[in-house]
Amino acid sequence: MRILFIAMFSVLAFANCQSQKSEQSQEKEAAQTISAVEQGWNEIMAVHDEIMPISMKLPPIWEQMDSLKNTANDADATTMKASITTLQKVHKDMYDWMADSRNIKSSLEGAKDEAELAKIIQKEKSRIEQIKEETNEAFDKANELLKEKEN
Repeated sequence: MRILFIAMFSVLAFANCQSQKSEQSQEKEAAQTISAVEQGWNEIMAVHDEIMPISMKLPPIWEQMDSLKNTANDADATTMKASITTLQKVHKDMYDWMADSRNIKSSLEGAKDEAELAKIIQKEKSRIEQIKEETNEAFDKANELLKEKEN
């Protein structure tokens, strides 16, 4: 009887230990997924944080250009109008991306596996990098144009 009791106790202890290991494994996987989500989100937001201050400088630039175009010759006025349109477009793109950011974070959190998570991260990093590139280009060209008109 004693041997039977020890054997049953050993089986129960072993089963409980395996169950705990399985739960710990699942918890570890969940923590790694959350970590990957946070890392991906942080990578995306690092680009956002880089470009946002420039994006905020765009409205005063296009307002200044709008005033200058009224006294400029036709060619310069046309160039300024095009620059204003570009500045407004990249500014809107940034704010549209920010409006989508809640859905982006939800998509990251809802990814069914690492492959899908990586795909979402890459897509959004590419998207915000494109906005960054276009914003920097528009900002630089507008500033060059303004410097030319000041001289």
